[in-house]
Amino acid sequence: MSAFTALINTDRAPLDESLLRALSGVTQTQVRIDGCVGMATASIGDGFDGGPSSADSRVWAVIDGRLDDREGLIAALAASHRQADLRCVPDVALLVCAYEKWGHDCVSHMLGDFSFCLWDARNRRLLCARDHFGVKPLYYARVGNVLVVSSVLRWLRCHPAVSRTLRHEAIGDFLLFGVCAEPSQTAFLDISRVPPAHRLSYSLELDSTHVDHYWALECGDCVRFADPREYVEQFSHLLRVAVVDR
Repeated sequence: MSAFTALINTDRAPLDESLLRALSGVTQTQVRIDGCVGMATASIGDGFDGGPSSADSRVWAVIDGRLDDREGLIAALAASHRQADLRCVPDVALLVCAYEKWGHDCVSHMLGDFSFCLWDARNRRLLCARDHFGVKPLYYARVGNVLVVSSVLRWLRCHPAVSRTLRHEAIGDFLLFGVCAEPSQTAFLDISRVPPAHRLSYSLELDSTHVDHYWALECGDCVRFADPREYVEQFSHLLRVAVVDR
């Protein structure tokens, strides 16, 4: 797992590496910079990876969490990569391979508990996403000529452009209900939250930020079996599938 921060100077000014490192407050921080764009990660396991298909490192990413159903994802990538090459690679490399195959829609082919950040240097695009049920956090702030994205709220708050001003309605929700009612908000006015099953994309060429959902839970028809034992069998089957995916 890797806690991470991505930082973009949207006016294309060169990035200050010392500022990027300071946001994490962690000594062992890995950093990558591409002009006005940079990522920092305090890696526990997987760190940055360009993936088996990105020898030129023009696409690199970091992921906090875990991908499930790796076998299914690898099988779907088989047309572009030899499966034997992918079974032993870390999740972050599979993420890059999925992006190179499906682009912006790669997250629709992924299962697990994750938040990730990916920089496509060829197209000058940032793609970030949060897992289906929001197990892993993901925050962002667009302030002036700066876009900051992080899996750690505290790291994002350390950026000097991000104010400490509180969002009064979020504080009210917390005092009344113990949670913020709006999933896209945080207690801080400058900081937003990427909701579960949503992705955030940023184009440097267009200077545009967009957040949209990639998945919604579908409620199908009620399951009815004539024999009560079939409910147990179906539940056991689904449980086995879930365990194998994990």
